[in-house]
Amino acid sequence: MALHKNSILEGNGMIKTWEKRDIEAIVALQLKQHHLSPQLQTHLCGIYSALLDSPLITVQVLEKQNEIVGYAIATNDSKRLPSDIFSRMPLKAVKMLIRYPVIAKQLRSLFRSRLQRHNCDAEILDFYATEGQADPAELTELLNAALEKLAQMGCSSVASAPLNAPELMQALKSCDFQAAEREGNVIALPSNEVWQRELCACADYVPGPFTMRDRLRCLWRFEFMIILPLYCLIHIPFASYLAYWGTRLDSRLGLPQVLPYPWNIAVMIALLIIGAILLFISYSYLILEGEGGPVPPYSSKTRRLVTTGPYAYVRHPSIIAKLIGVIGLGFGFNSWCFLLVIIPILLCWSYCWNRHRQDTDLVKVFGEEYLRYRREVPMLIPRWKK
Repeated sequence: MALHKNSILEGNGMIKTWEKRDIEAIVALQLKQHHLSPQLQTHLCGIYSALLDSPLITVQVLEKQNEIVGYAIATNDSKRLPSDIFSRMPLKAVKMLIRYPVIAKQLRSLFRSRLQRHNCDAEILDFYATEGQADPAELTELLNAALEKLAQMGCSSVASAPLNAPELMQALKSCDFQAAEREGNVIALPSNEVWQRELCACADYVPGPFTMRDRLRCLWRFEFMIILPLYCLIHIPFASYLAYWGTRLDSRLGLPQVLPYPWNIAVMIALLIIGAILLFISYSYLILEGEGGPVPPYSSKTRRLVTTGPYAYVRHPSIIAKLIGVIGLGFGFNSWCFLLVIIPILLCWSYCWNRHRQDTDLVKVFGEEYLRYRREVPMLIPRWKK
């Protein structure tokens, strides 16, 4: 018997390919037993494939004689897992929503099942064993390996739905899971029971490393897409409206143009692109390294303090990104009043808001860790080290 500990996340390419292919084959066999249509089976297998690739997932595999006889799939963040899966297969997910709305609703209900109680975000998503191939001690060892990895990923508690097989339920009980009442009701999980236990969380866990492809996928994350209407319908039109009134003031005061046409348009486009790229990079760090969303009122707050990437130089790089974009609008509208009067007023308001509101909230959430970060990293103007 061999137990592969989380080889999917640790970068062993050979074992990753072998494990993933075999797990997908087991899932396909299970789906066939439910007599689903071939098209629906293909969609569900695609979802499982994206699930196995997610950095929010840990997979432990039990092997006997070069054959998988059991596996445990768990996540350290069940709230953001649907968003990560959607970002890996957006077109397929949309097709499934359209063609199979009932199944899609059940899957959404399953992924957002709120098994967690008291901020328990980690979940045992799938615990499988081939009948008669694994004894209870081996299944307990397999589940303990998954729990150990979840603890290393910073989880302080984990939940699981009731399992059908008696030997799997015995493994849950052997790993000190306790029965509790689940919050809410779920279509895919009609039982109102949840099994839960505490974990000794690792305080030094840092998510990642992430590739550029992972960051580009943030464009399809719910945390990012939810703020696009905010910028397209409110921020950009409001800034353009202020820039328009800046041009009206310029004409009343008889001020000249900032740049001749079409150079003002070229500068505006360049600054808007630079600001958009910096804003996207900053938000991608909040989504991936921070394990949250960029705008807490519209998405979940970050679970971890982000101190890498652009946040290693300034505490609020998104303000600098917005400032660059707004300056670009000033050049596009050719308004001195907007550049020299309105933008400084907006910058002062943003500075005061983030200084007294956001910083206060971050101190409440992260405590001494954020106070130390605030002492070392400036708010807006980076300190260039020699």
